[in-house]
Amino acid sequence: MRPSAPGAAEPNGHEVVTRLLGYDVRLLFEQALLAESDLIRLQARLFAVASRLGFREDRIERLRLVAAELATNQSKYGGGRGLLQAWEVRLGARMAIDLFAIDYGVGIANLGMALRDGYSSGGTLGKGLGAATRLASRFAVLTRTASSAQVPWHGTAAWARFEADAGAGADDLWDLGLYRRSYQDARENGDGFALCVGTGIQTVHLDALGHGREAAALTDAARGTFSCARSLAENLAAIERLAALRRGAAVCAYACDASGALTWSGAGDMQACLLQNNTRVSLGLGRGVYGHVHGHLPTKGLEWVSGGLLVTASDGLRSSWPQGLAELAGHPPQLLAYFLGQVWGRTNDDRSCLVVRRV
Repeated sequence: MRPSAPGAAEPNGHEVVTRLLGYDVRLLFEQALLAESDLIRLQARLFAVASRLGFREDRIERLRLVAAELATNQSKYGGGRGLLQAWEVRLGARMAIDLFAIDYGVGIANLGMALRDGYSSGGTLGKGLGAATRLASRFAVLTRTASSAQVPWHGTAAWARFEADAGAGADDLWDLGLYRRSYQDARENGDGFALCVGTGIQTVHLDALGHGREAAALTDAARGTFSCARSLAENLAAIERLAALRRGAAVCAYACDASGALTWSGAGDMQACLLQNNTRVSLGLGRGVYGHVHGHLPTKGLEWVSGGLLVTASDGLRSSWPQGLAELAGHPPQLLAYFLGQVWGRTNDDRSCLVVRRV
């Protein structure tokens, strides 16, 4: 989803981003798709989830049709290695369901043809992947054939979003993608985000040491203390005081104003990079543990151009995740976030990444 929030301005002309964005994703379920009975079970689960979340009947039917198309394509072309995930997405008062399907098949040789509405090489249920572009609120596909892959994966990954309110508004300032999944899919997650958006943006991405209830308590407290009325340095100082009372955390934070002036800071075992103009710039962070002993890295500055993509990730993603990312940068941030989390995610820790495009 894209946030909808105007920024305010102080009398001295400095922009103040005034809206704290309540943005989060939660995995509802994932399912391997191997037989026709799997599709029946998938559609039944989607109906139950969407009904509970208040989706209208017509939107539930769209959701089920696209799920059937993704599942059928996966069973035909996924090489027997694929799964489909359903995610609950909350952005303030708005709510959506995301479908994310990924397989390790041969990929799609001619994606443009496959996305033509009504085209189907195998007689699939939804009359081709192109049908999903009109049935879903947003839809995108990432595919790599074995011969072209520059990342440790080949196959097809598809993302479809269904918003509960078809008339929900959006603006074009920042396009966001978020992935957050806890260790063993527990309720508590020590990775988290706080975001303020408007004509500018300010974010803190935090990975509390360890996992479970104690780590989640620090992350929740940090999100609670984060204020859009403060500068990036002031928010970081408040989070550092909280972290000092607990086990500590790795933190990556950045801010960008309406002109594209980007500053960032942080410390710990996290990674961040900016992809723009066909280049990738790593955003360095200080060493150590935030809230205890760490190197104080001064905020630095860059220009974040329109169309540029900024990605931050906790150590729940393997450190090789920037590999091949430049060739994927043109895809929607939410598709990239799910893809990075699934392909590079480690199963022995909380994991998270945030992908933001300056539109």
